[in-house]
Amino acid sequence: MPKEWSGRQVYTVGELVALLAGELESAFPDVWVEGEVSGFRRAPSGHCYFALKDSRAVLKVALFRTHAARLPFQPENGMAVLARGKLSVFEASGDLQLYATVLEPSGLGALQMALEQAKRRLAAEGLTDPARHRPIPPFPRRVGVVTSLAGAALRDVLSVLRRRSAGFDLVVAPALVQGAECPASVKSALGRLARVPGIDVVLLTRGGGSPEDLWGFNDEGLARFVAAFPVPVISAIGHEVDTVLTDLTADLRAATPSAAAELLTARVEEARTLARSSRRALGRLLSHRLGSLKERLSGGRPGRLRALLESRLERAEEARDRLEERAGGAMRRRLDREAGRLLVCRRALSPEELRRWLRALSDRLEGGRLRLRAAGEGALASRRDRAASLARLLDSLSPLRVLGRGYSVAFDSGGRPVSDASVLSPGDRLEVLFGRGAAACGVLMTRDGDPRALLGLGPRVDGPGPTAVESGPEEAERGREEKGRP
Repeated sequence: MPKEWSGRQVYTVGELVALLAGELESAFPDVWVEGEVSGFRRAPSGHCYFALKDSRAVLKVALFRTHAARLPFQPENGMAVLARGKLSVFEASGDLQLYATVLEPSGLGALQMALEQAKRRLAAEGLTDPARHRPIPPFPRRVGVVTSLAGAALRDVLSVLRRRSAGFDLVVAPALVQGAECPASVKSALGRLARVPGIDVVLLTRGGGSPEDLWGFNDEGLARFVAAFPVPVISAIGHEVDTVLTDLTADLRAATPSAAAELLTARVEEARTLARSSRRALGRLLSHRLGSLKERLSGGRPGRLRALLESRLERAEEARDRLEERAGGAMRRRLDREAGRLLVCRRALSPEELRRWLRALSDRLEGGRLRLRAAGEGALASRRDRAASLARLLDSLSPLRVLGRGYSVAFDSGGRPVSDASVLSPGDRLEVLFGRGAAACGVLMTRDGDPRALLGLGPRVDGPGPTAVESGPEEAERGREEKGRP
């Protein structure tokens, strides 16, 4: 609220700006403004900020993320647009600002503007360059078709293929070819065809219609999908006057579905025409050569020709007779050899021969069995002797056998063997294991040094004193008394 100062009404800056903002929002809650975009900037938050200007003034504009996401085109500096929104004041800076909710190109539809921008982006990346288009296989073996099963385009394509006897397999992937779901449906159909083995080329087609009916094929994502497809793509959308984005990124554009089918079979038809022409030319050549040969035969010397033919026939008959004679002799010799082998086999298969053969085989088996048994028994005896020798060796190396020779081993309270006296202290308890039996002992004193010296087998090693082990309470008491004597 304004304050009274010396009879004057005074506003703070914030109060005045807020008042102006409220008045402007009430006066201009929904207004259209035409101008040229300047200083367009999209913040990381998704909000867009720019200015609308003409030759007389500049107006700041804010387009928040929710509304910016609905734009079908990309605003650019210098673009003439119509902005709709409410007029207010940005209190932090006091700037007059339009909070826009709708933005449209001025003089050109938003969809057409988005299409032109997509064309420029695709051209900048080289996706519409004819140099990158792949050649269509002249003799495809399997062709994929993406279209509607209910449309006229498929009927036109099938009619042309039947009339021209295409001779290749046709794989149809149905798709929606109109409406908002068209781009996603066509990409899904193309993806299914990409997984079919052996596809050489794909025909993307639909019949004619209004620009709105064909608009799904102006989708930039679909155009990029067509450009990146692994095999060549023919785009035949609408009629001759219709051009969509997929026509620009496909490897070949056909004016109509029927024209696309004729392009697919053009080389096949050319090959058939060439084959028919070659067949006729070959027939004419053969007829001409046969006629020439007949003329030469009829115009030559019949007697000489007949003599030549008879001479060759006689030589052929003579060669045939020799071959027959050689073949007969070879066959007789072969039969004689086979008869002799058969006689030998018959003798070998007589009952007496079989009995002799069986007796000899039985004798061989019995001898082998005896030899195998003798060899097995000898090997087993040798293994027993070696096992016994090894057992004796292991027994001599056993720690129990060492204890039996008068040695003993001591364990601490934790059950661990003690091999070094330095780890012990007077009063520690030990378990001593002998060759027969064990004893619980206590440490009276320890003595460190070389075992040989301690046993008197070498130089004496000085240490803190001898180690004494008690076997019970009495021995421990007697040891303490002796230790206390002077």
